Amino acid sequence: MAWRLHLTDGAIYRLNILHGNPDVLSVWLTDDQVAFFNLETGASLGKKTINPPVPAIPSNPSWQIFTATLQAPNAARLPLIRLPALTLHRTINGQHTLQDGANGPQWQTPNGLRPLGGLDRFTVIQMDGVAGTVVALDEQGYFHLYQQGEHITSADIGLQPDDTIPEIAISDGGKRIVVTDGNRLAVLDSGGNLRARKTMLYPVGRLACAPDGHICLTTDAITGILRAYRTTDLTFTHQKFAVDLYAAATPIQLLAGVATPRTAVSALSLGNNNRLAFALGGFITVSSLAHMQKLPTTASV
Repeated sequence: MAWRLHLTDGAIYRLNILHGNPDVLSVWLTDDQVAFFNLETGASLGKKTINPPVPAIPSNPSWQIFTATLQAPNAARLPLIRLPALTLHRTINGQHTLQDGANGPQWQTPNGLRPLGGLDRFTVIQMDGVAGTVVALDEQGYFHLYQQGEHITSADIGLQPDDTIPEIAISDGGKRIVVTDGNRLAVLDSGGNLRARKTMLYPVGRLACAPDGHICLTTDAITGILRAYRTTDLTFTHQKFAVDLYAAATPIQLLAGVATPRTAVSALSLGNNNRLAFALGGFITVSSLAHMQKLPTTASV
């Protein structure tokens, strides 16, 4: 079922499709407020307020109790938690955690925290939810790869970040890594080897990768068009205006009024079975690749 709802008058900047029983969509209203919905039906599954202990540091005796509460109604762990002075990246099984705070990114081990080597300053950092693969891009667009806290490689992969904020999307287990500087799209494997790169004819806004790594999804920062690519060679496969996917979905109205969704996509997530979710400001849509226009293999953009 494709569904949509108007959730807030503000903008939503983070969504996560969390697979389990049932599959859940987490919608972050603010850094400390998250709402949950059944991915298939759109039924509300409640909200959670993130209340860290004071001080919000791992040495606090209440820290383990706090982190145990950071899960969705289907018991899936929330993969990214932003606290006032600390950001937590976590795997779905809870075995791996990356902490990013005043001391920079640090890998949590049974014996404490270990700084990520070879990385002084970065623009964006991401961790996959299964194996703990960590990818970072620095201010020069250099690519840095870590596996379970160990530095694997750093490389110039041809990115040239300017005024845009780069995006990183990692498949489960890190089999496929997709990065963009807003003007180029690059795909790397789990060893950090560049497999494909494409100069885009539009400014890339948001980026997501399917859990199995076969498909990645981008948004056009100006027109709001969603475009899908095969990660093996960045072949362009599907496209659709986000507002058209929104209009075609079944409405589940939570807020009364006649507000109109924005054109630009503010948040994006891609799940199993080609299910996708995106936000147009405060409007949420859940749809699938099947509702997008399939393109001939000769298509290029």
